[in-house]
Amino acid sequence: MLKPEFQLQFILEKEIAEAFSTYRMQFTLFTQLLTVVAVANVTIIGFAISSKNLNILFIGSACPILILLIKIRSEQLMFPIVYSAYHLEQKLGFKNIDWLAGTYISTFVESHDKILWQINQKKTQEERMAFLKERCRVRHYKLFSKQRFISSSFIFLCCAIQLFIPLYV
Repeated sequence: MLKPEFQLQFILEKEIAEAFSTYRMQFTLFTQLLTVVAVANVTIIGFAISSKNLNILFIGSACPILILLIKIRSEQLMFPIVYSAYHLEQKLGFKNIDWLAGTYISTFVESHDKILWQINQKKTQEERMAFLKERCRVRHYKLFSKQRFISSSFIFLCCAIQLFIPLYV
């Protein structure tokens, strides 16, 4: 039987592998959902043009909004998983190593870096979970933040085009 410190190390390593696996699964699901909505949107646009009934585009204008809602919800669901990986890497405690979650967060989702560090600094698990729950709420989602400006603008542009084309044609 392993010594308790080796058991803890083994459990932490297994948990971090599970966190990455869960994140990968959630990201794949997110991509699949966006693909389905994008294909539905293109289908609606094609049907509206082929039937020469551009009023159908009003229905299609809901697709970019649906994409935005899926994006917001996916971020809410994936943030705790990213935190788990980040926290477990910190708990393993090897210094001067470019960990996968830490590197990913600091380069790809910089806005979360400070928040994850703040959560990780809480003393008790109850404090960490309360802060994490608070940060996962929709009101903390800044639609036009520096990181999301281009994607949010593009979604609103697509929606506006689909809404206004039938009015002017």
